[in-house]
Amino acid sequence: MQDAGQTKAAFIGNNNFDFEQEAFRAFEMGLHAVDPNFEWTYVATGSFNDVAAATEAFNNVYAEGARAVYPYLGGAHEAIVGLANEKGDVIVMSAGSSKACDRDDLDYDIAVRFDAGDYVGTILEELLAGELQPGDVRTFRVGVDPQPGAVICEPTPEQQTAMDDVFASIAAGDFTDQFFALKKEIYKF
Repeated sequence: MQDAGQTKAAFIGNNNFDFEQEAFRAFEMGLHAVDPNFEWTYVATGSFNDVAAATEAFNNVYAEGARAVYPYLGGAHEAIVGLANEKGDVIVMSAGSSKACDRDDLDYDIAVRFDAGDYVGTILEELLAGELQPGDVRTFRVGVDPQPGAVICEPTPEQQTAMDDVFASIAAGDFTDQFFALKKEIYKF
């Protein structure tokens, strides 16, 4: 957003579920770490799969100036990515696939990775190698493990350095208190 001179972003989700709020608030925290003037809005469509509702949400946030969109959706996700691609000036993110940057039918700017297949594959490999035993708990950490986090599709060297620096800060625990406070507030524990 900073490189494109944009200041408004939107998160299009379902219904304000706790896990959606956690993802939304974490991105908001990241945006404000880059520039406190960035604006980020959450729009509930009432469904992960309703293409008409998601399209209306996208059109509304676009009209309001959002030029970065995170369609945190299921069946409606690709339709919104397609709309963002048609506009040509919208930064668009995936919702889970670690291979979004490799697609040739849709253009993604950022792959937000929480692809279950990546985690299961790693766990199976570690079980087979004897590194994990049945019943062990395997924690994946941003900045340590390659599975979680995000990837900028075709980053500039400066963008990649900035992303690497953030991952290193997360791995070092620099945001642990903020992440815990966010979870405590959302999940009420």
